[in-house]
Amino acid sequence: MKLITLSNVKDLSPEEQKASIDQKKREYRKMLNDICPITEIRVLAKKLAKQEVPCDKCAYSNNPMCMAPYSDIHMEVLGIDPCYEGILLFLKNEMVKAHESAQVKTLEQELEEANEILLVAKEAINAFASIVSRYDDCDLGIRMIMIKVAEDMQKNANDVFDDYFLDKN
Repeated sequence: MKLITLSNVKDLSPEEQKASIDQKKREYRKMLNDICPITEIRVLAKKLAKQEVPCDKCAYSNNPMCMAPYSDIHMEVLGIDPCYEGILLFLKNEMVKAHESAQVKTLEQELEEANEILLVAKEAINAFASIVSRYDDCDLGIRMIMIKVAEDMQKNANDVFDDYFLDKN
């Protein structure tokens, strides 16, 4: 009965049913490896699964119930340890959260540095603008020079900003 239920094929011989189950076992082990290919994490998950009550580190735990998505017969025939799988999923999710947190921190630092660059550029342009406003009655040639210098300052500020982000990417 177990072999027929798991193989989902009633017309197979017992050897073919066993081969089908063995194939499902290989697929399950591969799935576990795909969940978390890091050996150290899988070893840690096995250790945690062997504890008396590993539910606090299990993705299938719903205090106090186990929500493992397998029937008892399925787990028995395929040799599934729902605690190990649940802990493996939990640890993977924790690793993803930690990685995302590190990425957010890096982005925040980059934005802070970019903001400092923009503030320096803005201060320089404001300082120059205050100088230009004092010389309204200047000669047209001097005004043109001042406008050209202001344009160059703006271009330089944009170049510094662009270089900063191109280097980061």
